[in-house]
Amino acid sequence: MIKNRLINLQESVDNTIPMTAGRIFYVIGSRTEPAYADLLRRNDKYLDGVEKVYVGGPGIQSALDACVSKRNDYVIVLPSTVHYDLTTPLIMSKKNVHLLCPAGMGHGVGSTNALLIHQNTANTNIITLTGDSCEIAGFWFRTFTSTTASVIQFSEASKGQCANIHHNTFTQQLSGATNGYAISGAAGGSGNYSNIHHNRFTVTGNGLTLTHCVKLLTTQSVFANNDMHAMNGATIGIGVQCVGVGSVIKNNYFYAHPSSVGIAASAFGACIYVDATNDSTCVIGNIGAVATGTMVQGGTNDVMYSRNFGAVDGGKVPVDQDVDT
Repeated sequence: MIKNRLINLQESVDNTIPMTAGRIFYVIGSRTEPAYADLLRRNDKYLDGVEKVYVGGPGIQSALDACVSKRNDYVIVLPSTVHYDLTTPLIMSKKNVHLLCPAGMGHGVGSTNALLIHQNTANTNIITLTGDSCEIAGFWFRTFTSTTASVIQFSEASKGQCANIHHNTFTQQLSGATNGYAISGAAGGSGNYSNIHHNRFTVTGNGLTLTHCVKLLTTQSVFANNDMHAMNGATIGIGVQCVGVGSVIKNNYFYAHPSSVGIAASAFGACIYVDATNDSTCVIGNIGAVATGTMVQGGTNDVMYSRNFGAVDGGKVPVDQDVDT
């Protein structure tokens, strides 16, 4: 009876953030962080011996591995003075798992640099997402190398459904001719019904091109309230493309910064692209300020687009298919 009371007491404490949570696991940048000793003292282990506290980039994966599918577990990653460096992708394969950096949230769009996650191995995702109903929020992701991989990738058909990806900053510094996407649906029907919102995407690299920033091969997904920037001479071929039935691209902002001292102008090929043979993505209420390129491309006039504005004449007139910004 006493043991049961202890278990109930521990679960009550663990579940206070929020009350509906399963277990809560913590990741800290290094054992030399000022908060490490106190964090470990207050969160040593669960009563069944499972660790609560993990360390460094690999510690994020250890915490994800400790989660149980459908228990609604939380992995809380703490701010750090060092980068969370990875050499392999973080695998999120369990349902209803939340990967959060609360210290990074608070901005209307994007995250602070409370912590930075960096993938050190070329051609390797930062996160491979196959678990359904997962949440990723509060992170600053940085890529520096030419890579065929993406920051977050839905890698299998019918997996990674109903994702909630929000309040992250994706900073991609292009290098070479091959550069992976910020978010990629690598398999048709992956990441269906997902909601990607309130993120900031920044792409830099003088004279270099990113073919897509976000490409989703999904059904009924929403890409909303995000900011996307092409900077320092970089070109984004397509900002966001949803290839699937019933998706929505709404209320996003697109910027291509002009030239400055020693840096060429940035550009988009198209901020938003709708497949001509797949007229099923609605594009509503988006705004762009880009010197060259197209605000919305593909699709059908007077069908898929409503109240999208480019920079022509100060954005006074809504644009339709293939109208230059």
